[in-house]
Amino acid sequence: MPTKPVINPSKKLKNYQWKRLLHEPKDKKGRVHLVWDDIQEVNMDIKEVEDLFEDQKKVKVEDTPVKSKTIKVKKSYFDADTSLKMSIVLKRLPKPQVTCEILTNIGNIFYLKLQMRNLQKKFSLRL
Repeated sequence: MPTKPVINPSKKLKNYQWKRLLHEPKDKKGRVHLVWDDIQEVNMDIKEVEDLFEDQKKVKVEDTPVKSKTIKVKKSYFDADTSLKMSIVLKRLPKPQVTCEILTNIGNIFYLKLQMRNLQKKFSLRL
């Protein structure tokens, strides 16, 4: 037998899985004193509680505009195994800036070697 009336909200509220605590009326014979007996009743505005705990995720489907989703098709020129191996190898490579710097330095060294050979040919012809 509940000691307080049941409140039925007019809106759908968030589900917190709270269980209602029921205890025997204060005037029942042989009843043990509970800590809840010392707590004073608080007057609540039920409308405010409904507004605060309203389940706003449950919006009607008709009210929300339907957005068309674009599906991205992933093209692959390699089978899954080859693609996985390539991604592992690419992750091991240095960053693009470092790679660019290395290639530039290699190009400069190669160019210097060509210039040195050309100079050697010129000087060897004169001697």
